[in-house]
Amino acid sequence: MYINKIKILTFQLISVRKLFKLQDLLSFLRIRKLYSVKYIEFINNAKEIGLDFYPVGTYDWELWRRDIKNNFSKNLPIYFLHSHNISKTMVFGSTKYQKNKLLLIESCFQKEYVKRMLRESFIGFPIISNLKYLSSENTIHQAFHLSSYYNVTNKNFVDSQRIVEWGGGYGCLARIVKK
Repeated sequence: MYINKIKILTFQLISVRKLFKLQDLLSFLRIRKLYSVKYIEFINNAKEIGLDFYPVGTYDWELWRRDIKNNFSKNLPIYFLHSHNISKTMVFGSTKYQKNKLLLIESCFQKEYVKRMLRESFIGFPIISNLKYLSSENTIHQAFHLSSYYNVTNKNFVDSQRIVEWGGGYGCLARIVKK
């Protein structure tokens, strides 16, 4: 068990080193203090248009929002993906179907595009589950959704004028689309 933890830690350290980009770090450090400002703007806008948050599913949205606000009120930590509220509600981690998901992704998009789409940023310290693409399961899962869309419609999401994402999470899908 101890050996497995060392292997996982070594794997993560190697991955972060390969993914590290100084420009990403500098950008993150510059904008992370804006999180609380943007959060307050979002809540005020939601109230203005009458959007009400209510408890659904397995957690209470009001409690979740309050915890996020309190935890990130000064700034967003660089390891934010490991925050309990983020990791338990916005990060997909099961690798059970990773091989099948990658097969569909690879069949829908060109090899270089797949590499660029799946490659993580080290910001957030994502858990790398695929060394070939230096990707987390969450990014693979989001790319799988885009591949499924392509597979069904024969349309590339990049050609769309508008993309609507219900939920939004921490922005993984938006990051993939931006790439």
